[in-house]
Amino acid sequence: MGHGREAIEAAKTVLEVADVAWTAIEHRRHHAHHDHDVNEGNSVPLEQELESLRSENRRLRNILEENLKLLRKLSESPSLPKDCPPDLYARLLATVDSKSFLTRLESLQEASITGTGYNFPFKEATEADLHSAEILVNVDTEEPSWWVWVTEDMVPSNVEEWSGIDDEKYVVVCEEHVVDGVANFIARCILSNPRAQALAPEELQKSVAKALARMNKFETMLSIWHAGKTFYALSTWGLALAGYGL
Repeated sequence: MGHGREAIEAAKTVLEVADVAWTAIEHRRHHAHHDHDVNEGNSVPLEQELESLRSENRRLRNILEENLKLLRKLSESPSLPKDCPPDLYARLLATVDSKSFLTRLESLQEASITGTGYNFPFKEATEADLHSAEILVNVDTEEPSWWVWVTEDMVPSNVEEWSGIDDEKYVVVCEEHVVDGVANFIARCILSNPRAQALAPEELQKSVAKALARMNKFETMLSIWHAGKTFYALSTWGLALAGYGL
């Protein structure tokens, strides 16, 4: 598969995962609305509320699709091995079901509500975002990639280390970072819609798990694996490049 084709497939996979995440929150809202109607009554028509939710999700999807173009060359740089870990889905499930992920959701939710988090790629790119993207995709066939793939037994205590080749700082990405990146991206998709921010962290965790349950196919996991760098970059936007003063 050519590099250009890989970039298109990576963007397609990211959008498909985002669609599944947003659909999961729509379904959860539908059930919550139904239970509220039965127990207490509700003056807001279900279809009206759901259409508002879907409309915002469509707007967010359009912004995400546009911003993914900024990271196209990221998918063209080689780093991840071709073989998808056979237990990728199981590891994603374990991550989402963990107490540490629930704590992370609470932190992401608080940042979304207070406006202190990084909203890219679910908002129009700022100059800082464009600069960050430029660093991430600055890949030359004659230069080593800014991304360095390592196996689990090679993971350093710090995800950033100094390269002995040219004294440039690299981001070291291992399998676990890809797993966390996908889980965090799904959570950020859901929280990007203001109407989802009122959910309790436990409900958010259930929504992420529900979204993940819809991806339990080998072909889907393989696509997610091949788009791993993009998921990692999007889930840690503004953090991975902190060392560059962005």
